[in-house]
Amino acid sequence: MDPKRDEDLGKPLSGWRLSAYTVIFEADTPAGRLFDQALIVAILASVVVVIADSVQELHLRHGEAFHVLEWGFTLLFTVEYAVRLACVRHPLRYATSFFGIVDLLSILPTYVAVLVPDAHLLIDVRILRLLRIFRVLKLSAYLWEYQALGRALHASRRKILVFLSAVMMLLGWGTLAVPTGIVTSELTARRMLRAPTTRTCHACLSEGHAAEADYCMHCGAQLPEYAEGDRAAPAPPAASG
Repeated sequence: MDPKRDEDLGKPLSGWRLSAYTVIFEADTPAGRLFDQALIVAILASVVVVIADSVQELHLRHGEAFHVLEWGFTLLFTVEYAVRLACVRHPLRYATSFFGIVDLLSILPTYVAVLVPDAHLLIDVRILRLLRIFRVLKLSAYLWEYQALGRALHASRRKILVFLSAVMMLLGWGTLAVPTGIVTSELTARRMLRAPTTRTCHACLSEGHAAEADYCMHCGAQLPEYAEGDRAAPAPPAASG
């Protein structure tokens, strides 16, 4: 039993509504556990029907049977949804809860598809109803831990945002700085390896052109043929103290 859920939904005090509430909402009872197990089997079967119907070959062979089965599951889930609303004293609270919204979305596409055929594709949302397996297998504690983790992440969202911003800035700087430094050092090394020359452009009289150059690096004029005598003499070593 879940006192908080009973208080939120409004557990009936007597009558058929109390009996229905015990079976539908309380998985701790034998009848409630059996109901949830049967519901999960029905949900799985309906999803299998939708998947099988999406296969072209199976659709051509058994399309009519799949259509009948789909409507059968939809009517079954519609009755279940109506009984859930009827057996609680606060039906609006259930309708606006997570499971209430999922239950509604699992039956709406089939009805809407009568007017809008493409809406039938939304029937896959029905698989979300399998989250009820947490109650059947008594995994509520894990669900509570998941909710606690979600609340902790929500409370620390600003710190996480700042951390991610610091990481993105560092990655941005690294993306720019590291390749730029590598390329710059390589270019510098290549310039240092190139032997200096006194090769002169006859058009603009600029010097220092590479031995393999064909055109002036300043004015673009064609350079004369390179001669070995144009190579500049190496600089004298610095005088030692």
